[in-house]
Amino acid sequence: MDEDLFRKGRTFNEYAESSDLEKVYESISISPEDEQFFSSFKLNVLCISEKWCKDCTREVPLLAYVAQKAGWDFKIFSRDDHPALMDAYTTDGRRIIPVFVFFDELFKEIGRFIEKPPAGKTTIEVLREILKRG
Repeated sequence: MDEDLFRKGRTFNEYAESSDLEKVYESISISPEDEQFFSSFKLNVLCISEKWCKDCTREVPLLAYVAQKAGWDFKIFSRDDHPALMDAYTTDGRRIIPVFVFFDELFKEIGRFIEKPPAGKTTIEVLREILKRG
């Protein structure tokens, strides 16, 4: 990921304006322990999404909320408007969304979260695992 391209992404507020995503965001909360854990990382988070996608409607507001609480830089790109970017983050050659790519301060990738958590896990649990590995 190129930092200049990353900076061209939209914020959650710009992306979610006048949509159901705002309502989902307003209903989210995380524990103080999770907020403290996530705040211990300084991250840049790339999100590839589309508003029509049900997984995006569920996951994007949650990750945006975590990013806001943790002080991360969170940028959203439309899958359909940025095909080359989406092609860089396909899953087995498929354009599965949402895609969240976590980068450190120097834009070195430290992990990805794609689509939804596996059965039996929450998104917060998966995010903790990604960051502990990174």
